[in-house]
Amino acid sequence: MWTSLVKAVATGATLQKTTGCGECFDSGAIGTQPVSDGGSVTFQVSAGHRLIAGLGADTSASTSYAIDYAFSFWPGGTWEIREKNAYKKEGMFAATDTFSIAVVGTAVKYYKNGALLYTSGVAATGPLVFDTSLSSLGATVQNLTAPAPPPPSTTPAPSSTDVAWTSIVKAAAAGSTLQKTSGCGGCFDAGAVSQQQIAAGGSVSFTVSPAHRQIVGLGRDTTASTSYAIDYAFSFWGNGSFEIRESNVYRTEGAYAATDVFKVAVDGAVVKYYKNDVVVYTSTVAVSGALVVDTSMSSIGATVSNVLVK
Repeated sequence: MWTSLVKAVATGATLQKTTGCGECFDSGAIGTQPVSDGGSVTFQVSAGHRLIAGLGADTSASTSYAIDYAFSFWPGGTWEIREKNAYKKEGMFAATDTFSIAVVGTAVKYYKNGALLYTSGVAATGPLVFDTSLSSLGATVQNLTAPAPPPPSTTPAPSSTDVAWTSIVKAAAAGSTLQKTSGCGGCFDAGAVSQQQIAAGGSVSFTVSPAHRQIVGLGRDTTASTSYAIDYAFSFWGNGSFEIRESNVYRTEGAYAATDVFKVAVDGAVVKYYKNDVVVYTSTVAVSGALVVDTSMSSIGATVSNVLVK
Protein backbone atom coordinates (compact mmCIF):
# COMPACT_ATOMS: atom_id res chain seq x y z
CA MET A 1 0.00 0.00 0.00
CA TRP A 2 1.47 3.31 -1.15
CA THR A 3 1.31 6.72 0.51
CA SER A 4 2.94 10.16 0.12
CA LEU A 5 2.87 9.87 -3.68
CA VAL A 6 4.76 12.61 -5.55
CA LYS A 7 4.54 12.90 -9.38
CA ALA A 8 3.73 9.20 -9.58
CA VAL A 9 0.75 6.88 -10.01
CA ALA A 10 0.12 3.73 -7.98
CA THR A 11 -1.82 0.76 -9.35
CA GLY A 12 -1.95 -1.98 -6.78
CA ALA A 13 1.63 -2.97 -6.01
CA THR A 14 3.02 -0.97 -8.95
CA LEU A 15 4.38 2.58 -8.76
CA GLN A 16 5.33 4.60 -11.86
CA LYS A 17 6.69 8.12 -12.37
CA THR A 18 4.31 9.98 -14.67
CA THR A 19 5.29 13.67 -14.47
CA GLY A 20 8.13 15.95 -13.45
CA CYS A 21 11.70 16.35 -14.66
CA GLY A 22 13.00 13.50 -16.80
CA GLU A 23 16.42 13.50 -15.11
CA CYS A 24 15.58 14.61 -11.55
CA PHE A 25 14.85 12.60 -8.42
CA ASP A 26 11.59 14.51 -7.89
CA SER A 27 9.14 11.61 -7.75
CA GLY A 28 8.37 8.68 -5.48
CA ALA A 29 6.27 7.24 -2.68
CA ILE A 30 6.62 5.14 0.46
CA GLY A 31 4.93 1.99 1.69
CA THR A 32 2.53 2.10 4.61
CA GLN A 33 3.65 -1.17 6.21
CA PRO A 34 6.56 -0.95 8.69
CA VAL A 35 9.35 -3.47 8.10
CA SER A 36 11.23 -4.65 11.19
CA ASP A 37 13.03 -7.77 12.43
CA GLY A 38 11.86 -10.75 10.35
CA GLY A 39 10.30 -8.54 7.66
CA SER A 40 11.36 -7.92 4.08
CA VAL A 41 10.36 -6.35 0.76
CA THR A 42 10.60 -7.98 -2.67
CA PHE A 43 10.18 -6.14 -5.97
CA GLN A 44 11.10 -5.80 -9.64
CA VAL A 45 11.96 -2.65 -11.60
CA SER A 46 11.58 -1.50 -15.19
CA ALA A 47 14.67 -1.81 -17.36
CA GLY A 48 16.11 1.27 -19.07
CA HIS A 49 15.21 3.68 -16.26
CA ARG A 50 16.93 5.49 -13.41
CA LEU A 51 15.45 4.91 -9.94
CA ILE A 52 16.29 4.00 -6.36
CA ALA A 53 14.25 1.72 -4.10
CA GLY A 54 14.83 0.30 -0.65
CA LEU A 55 14.13 0.63 3.07
CA GLY A 56 14.38 3.88 4.97
CA ALA A 57 13.35 5.63 8.17
CA ASP A 58 11.95 8.73 6.38
CA THR A 59 8.13 8.58 6.32
CA SER A 60 7.66 12.04 4.79
CA ALA A 61 6.88 12.92 1.16
CA SER A 62 10.56 13.68 0.48
CA THR A 63 11.86 12.16 -2.75
CA SER A 64 15.50 12.22 -1.62
CA TYR A 65 17.62 9.44 -3.09
CA ALA A 66 19.69 9.13 0.13
CA ILE A 67 17.60 6.16 1.32
CA ASP A 68 19.02 4.26 4.31
CA TYR A 69 19.27 0.83 2.63
CA ALA A 70 18.67 0.82 -1.12
CA PHE A 71 19.24 -0.57 -4.59
CA SER A 72 20.13 2.11 -7.15
CA PHE A 73 19.23 1.18 -10.76
CA TRP A 74 20.74 2.67 -13.93
CA PRO A 75 19.33 2.71 -17.50
CA GLY A 76 22.32 0.69 -18.76
CA GLY A 77 21.24 -2.39 -16.77
CA THR A 78 23.48 -2.00 -13.72
CA TRP A 79 22.52 -1.85 -10.07
CA GLU A 80 24.37 -0.54 -7.05
CA ILE A 81 23.75 -1.02 -3.35
CA ARG A 82 23.86 2.38 -1.65
CA GLU A 83 23.17 3.31 1.96
CA LYS A 84 22.34 6.99 2.44
CA ASN A 85 23.93 7.28 -1.03
CA ALA A 86 27.20 5.70 0.15
CA TYR A 87 28.35 3.12 -2.42
CA LYS A 88 28.65 -0.50 -1.24
CA LYS A 89 28.47 -2.92 -4.21
CA GLU A 90 27.27 -3.23 -7.83
CA GLY A 91 26.22 -5.71 -10.53
CA MET A 92 24.01 -6.27 -13.58
CA PHE A 93 20.26 -6.86 -13.82
CA ALA A 94 17.43 -7.65 -16.21
CA ALA A 95 13.76 -6.71 -16.05
CA THR A 96 12.91 -10.26 -14.92
CA ASP A 97 15.22 -10.14 -11.88
CA THR A 98 13.67 -9.98 -8.41
CA PHE A 99 15.30 -7.96 -5.64
CA SER A 100 14.76 -8.29 -1.90
CA ILE A 101 15.87 -6.42 1.21
CA ALA A 102 15.36 -8.18 4.54
CA VAL A 103 15.80 -7.20 8.19
CA VAL A 104 17.21 -10.02 10.33
CA GLY A 105 17.62 -8.88 13.91
CA THR A 106 19.40 -5.56 13.38
CA ALA A 107 21.14 -6.73 10.20
CA VAL A 108 19.93 -5.65 6.74
CA LYS A 109 20.54 -8.09 3.87
CA TYR A 110 20.24 -7.58 0.11
CA TYR A 111 19.26 -10.32 -2.37
CA LYS A 112 18.87 -10.78 -6.13
CA ASN A 113 16.75 -13.75 -7.22
CA GLY A 114 17.06 -15.19 -3.72
CA ALA A 115 20.88 -15.08 -3.66
CA LEU A 116 22.53 -12.97 -0.95
CA LEU A 117 24.46 -10.04 -2.42
CA TYR A 118 25.48 -7.99 0.60
CA THR A 119 24.97 -7.69 4.36
CA SER A 120 24.98 -4.14 5.71
CA GLY A 121 27.50 -3.04 8.29
CA VAL A 122 25.02 -0.43 9.57
CA ALA A 123 22.60 -1.82 12.17
CA ALA A 124 18.88 -1.13 11.76
CA THR A 125 17.68 0.60 14.92
CA GLY A 126 13.92 0.76 14.35
CA PRO A 127 11.08 -0.04 11.95
CA LEU A 128 11.66 0.99 8.33
CA VAL A 129 9.34 1.56 5.36
CA PHE A 130 9.75 0.84 1.66
CA ASP A 131 10.98 4.07 0.06
CA THR A 132 11.48 5.10 -3.57
CA SER A 133 13.12 7.92 -5.51
CA LEU A 134 12.30 7.97 -9.24
CA SER A 135 14.26 9.97 -11.80
CA SER A 136 13.38 9.10 -15.41
CA LEU A 137 9.80 9.34 -16.70
CA GLY A 138 8.23 5.90 -16.78
CA ALA A 139 10.51 4.51 -14.05
CA THR A 140 8.52 1.74 -12.40
CA VAL A 141 8.63 -0.40 -9.27
CA GLN A 142 6.38 -3.43 -9.66
CA ASN A 143 5.33 -6.74 -8.09
CA LEU A 144 6.11 -5.29 -4.68
CA THR A 145 5.41 -7.59 -1.74
CA ALA A 146 6.14 -7.12 1.94
CA PRO A 147 5.71 -10.48 3.69
CA ALA A 148 4.71 -10.29 7.31
CA PRO A 149 7.31 -11.39 9.87
CA PRO A 150 7.03 -15.09 10.76
CA PRO A 151 4.61 -15.90 13.59
CA PRO A 152 6.07 -16.10 17.08
CA SER A 153 7.71 -19.40 17.93
CA THR A 154 5.57 -21.86 19.85
CA THR A 155 8.63 -22.74 21.92
CA PRO A 156 8.27 -21.08 25.33
CA ALA A 157 10.66 -18.21 25.87
CA PRO A 158 13.38 -18.83 28.43
CA SER A 159 12.02 -18.01 31.87
CA SER A 160 13.65 -15.41 34.07
CA THR A 161 15.20 -16.45 37.37
CA ASP A 162 16.56 -14.57 40.37
CA VAL A 163 20.23 -13.76 40.16
CA ALA A 164 22.60 -15.72 42.41
CA TRP A 165 25.37 -13.43 43.67
CA THR A 166 29.02 -14.37 44.14
CA SER A 167 32.34 -12.56 44.76
CA ILE A 168 30.52 -10.23 47.17
CA VAL A 169 32.65 -7.32 48.44
CA LYS A 170 31.48 -4.93 51.23
CA ALA A 171 27.86 -5.74 50.42
CA ALA A 172 25.06 -8.01 51.59
CA ALA A 173 22.88 -10.21 49.37
CA ALA A 174 19.31 -11.15 50.26
CA GLY A 175 17.86 -13.22 47.44
CA SER A 176 18.24 -11.19 44.26
CA THR A 177 18.86 -7.95 46.17
CA LEU A 178 22.36 -6.59 46.70
CA GLN A 179 23.18 -3.65 49.00
CA LYS A 180 26.43 -1.90 49.88
CA THR A 181 26.80 -2.09 53.67
CA SER A 182 30.35 -0.95 54.44
CA GLY A 183 33.44 0.69 52.98
CA CYS A 184 34.05 4.23 51.77
CA GLY A 185 30.93 6.33 51.19
CA GLY A 186 32.25 7.84 47.97
CA CYS A 187 34.40 5.04 46.58
CA PHE A 188 33.58 2.24 44.14
CA ASP A 189 34.81 -0.39 46.58
CA ALA A 190 31.73 -2.67 46.83
CA GLY A 191 29.85 -5.00 44.52
CA ALA A 192 29.31 -8.56 43.32
CA VAL A 193 28.85 -10.60 40.15
CA SER A 194 26.31 -13.21 39.13
CA GLN A 195 26.92 -16.92 39.17
CA GLN A 196 24.84 -17.17 35.99
CA GLN A 197 26.31 -16.34 32.58
CA ILE A 198 24.41 -14.28 30.00
CA ALA A 199 24.76 -15.40 26.37
CA ALA A 200 22.93 -14.54 23.12
CA GLY A 201 19.21 -14.20 23.83
CA GLY A 202 19.85 -13.58 27.52
CA SER A 203 19.35 -10.46 29.63
CA VAL A 204 19.36 -8.96 33.10
CA SER A 205 16.59 -6.71 34.44
CA PHE A 206 16.61 -4.80 37.72
CA THR A 207 15.56 -1.77 39.73
CA VAL A 208 17.87 0.49 41.74
CA SER A 209 17.55 2.62 44.84
CA PRO A 210 17.28 6.37 44.15
CA ALA A 211 19.72 8.92 45.56
CA HIS A 212 22.64 6.52 45.39
CA ARG A 213 25.73 6.23 43.19
CA GLN A 214 26.24 2.82 41.57
CA ILE A 215 26.84 1.04 38.27
CA VAL A 216 25.06 -2.12 37.09
CA GLY A 217 25.36 -4.04 33.84
CA LEU A 218 26.96 -6.94 31.99
CA GLY A 219 30.68 -7.59 31.90
CA ARG A 220 33.37 -10.18 31.29
CA ASP A 221 35.13 -9.80 34.66
CA THR A 222 34.14 -12.67 36.97
CA THR A 223 36.58 -11.73 39.75
CA ALA A 224 35.94 -9.84 42.99
CA SER A 225 37.11 -6.60 41.38
CA THR A 226 34.74 -3.69 42.04
CA SER A 227 35.94 -1.68 39.04
CA TYR A 228 33.31 0.62 37.56
CA ALA A 229 34.62 0.07 33.99
CA ILE A 230 31.96 -2.57 33.29
CA ASP A 231 31.66 -3.57 29.61
CA TYR A 232 27.95 -2.71 29.14
CA ALA A 233 26.41 -0.78 32.01
CA PHE A 234 23.94 1.73 33.41
CA SER A 235 25.63 4.30 35.66
CA PHE A 236 23.27 5.81 38.26
CA TRP A 237 23.73 9.12 40.06
CA GLY A 238 22.22 10.35 43.33
CA ASN A 239 20.38 13.20 41.57
CA GLY A 240 18.07 10.84 39.65
CA SER A 241 20.00 10.71 36.38
CA PHE A 242 21.53 7.74 34.60
CA GLU A 243 24.16 7.31 31.93
CA ILE A 244 24.96 4.39 29.68
CA ARG A 245 28.69 3.70 29.81
CA GLU A 246 30.66 0.93 28.12
CA SER A 247 34.03 0.25 29.75
CA ASN A 248 33.41 3.72 31.28
CA VAL A 249 32.96 5.35 27.85
CA TYR A 250 29.89 7.64 27.82
CA ARG A 251 27.09 6.78 25.35
CA THR A 252 23.83 8.49 26.38
CA GLU A 253 21.90 9.63 29.45
CA GLY A 254 18.46 10.20 30.96
CA ALA A 255 16.47 10.47 34.18
CA TYR A 256 15.04 7.71 36.37
CA ALA A 257 12.77 7.00 39.33
CA ALA A 258 12.83 4.21 41.90
CA THR A 259 9.99 2.42 40.10
CA ASP A 260 11.77 2.26 36.73
CA VAL A 261 12.88 -1.16 35.48
CA PHE A 262 16.15 -1.34 33.56
CA LYS A 263 17.34 -4.14 31.30
CA VAL A 264 20.53 -4.98 29.43
CA ALA A 265 19.93 -7.65 26.78
CA VAL A 266 22.15 -9.57 24.36
CA ASP A 267 20.48 -9.85 20.93
CA GLY A 268 22.81 -11.99 18.84
CA ALA A 269 26.09 -10.08 19.03
CA VAL A 270 24.35 -6.80 19.85
CA VAL A 271 23.72 -5.38 23.32
CA LYS A 272 20.57 -3.30 23.85
CA TYR A 273 19.63 -1.14 26.83
CA TYR A 274 16.02 -0.68 27.98
CA LYS A 275 14.12 1.44 30.48
CA ASN A 276 10.61 0.14 31.18
CA ASP A 277 10.90 -2.10 28.06
CA VAL A 278 11.71 0.83 25.75
CA VAL A 279 15.08 0.73 23.97
CA VAL A 280 17.21 3.69 25.05
CA TYR A 281 20.45 2.68 23.31
CA THR A 282 21.86 -0.03 21.03
CA SER A 283 25.55 -0.72 21.44
CA THR A 284 27.94 -0.65 18.50
CA VAL A 285 30.46 -2.80 20.39
CA ALA A 286 29.87 -6.44 19.44
CA VAL A 287 29.70 -9.08 22.16
CA SER A 288 32.28 -11.85 22.18
CA GLY A 289 31.74 -14.61 24.71
CA ALA A 290 29.45 -15.01 27.68
CA LEU A 291 28.91 -12.17 30.16
CA VAL A 292 27.91 -11.97 33.82
CA VAL A 293 25.88 -9.44 35.78
CA ASP A 294 28.39 -7.05 37.33
CA THR A 295 28.00 -4.24 39.88
CA SER A 296 30.14 -1.45 41.29
CA MET A 297 28.70 0.45 44.26
CA SER A 298 29.89 3.77 45.66
CA SER A 299 27.50 5.25 48.25
CA ILE A 300 26.58 3.35 51.43
CA GLY A 301 23.08 1.90 51.06
CA ALA A 302 23.23 1.70 47.27
CA THR A 303 20.88 -1.15 46.33
CA VAL A 304 20.04 -3.14 43.22
CA SER A 305 16.82 -5.14 43.56
CA ASN A 306 14.49 -7.45 41.61
CA VAL A 307 17.46 -8.72 39.62
CA LEU A 308 16.26 -11.29 37.08
CA VAL A 309 18.43 -13.09 34.56
CA LYS A 310 17.56 -15.31 31.62
